[in-house]
Amino acid sequence: MKKLLYCNIPKQISVIRRLINEYLVTEMNKIGMKNIVPSHGDILITLFHHGELTLKQLSFKIRRDKSTVTALVHKLIKNGYLTLRPNEEDKRSKYVCLTEKANTFKEPFISISNSMNTILLQDMSEEDKKILSKYLVKIQENFLHEGEKED
Repeated sequence: MKKLLYCNIPKQISVIRRLINEYLVTEMNKIGMKNIVPSHGDILITLFHHGELTLKQLSFKIRRDKSTVTALVHKLIKNGYLTLRPNEEDKRSKYVCLTEKANTFKEPFISISNSMNTILLQDMSEEDKKILSKYLVKIQENFLHEGEKED
């Protein structure tokens, strides 16, 4: 029987993810952003930083498949945060655009993201932060490379 190596790491990551999601939902509700889940936040923060993007570009930037992003975008459209605009250069695609309603939440949303990062990194030295970031990137790369092997 194979022995599990470092079996608590996936559990720790899972717990951290759940705590982050709970924090984000609570804070978004406080500022009046209703019916928003963390995966919607990925879309909004990306659009706050990059402006309008096609569904394909957005999918790439948040590392989600296009069908998942399409479903999330449609929920955000339904709640008045996004609109779609035709792509004049490519009739097969559309641009995802923030609405005025979404833009009113830009500053509070970024503030929530910054607060979350402060909580995540409190009591860590600059060196610890760099090391943590390095290892998180390495973990992501490991899984991305593993996925490429399966293709």
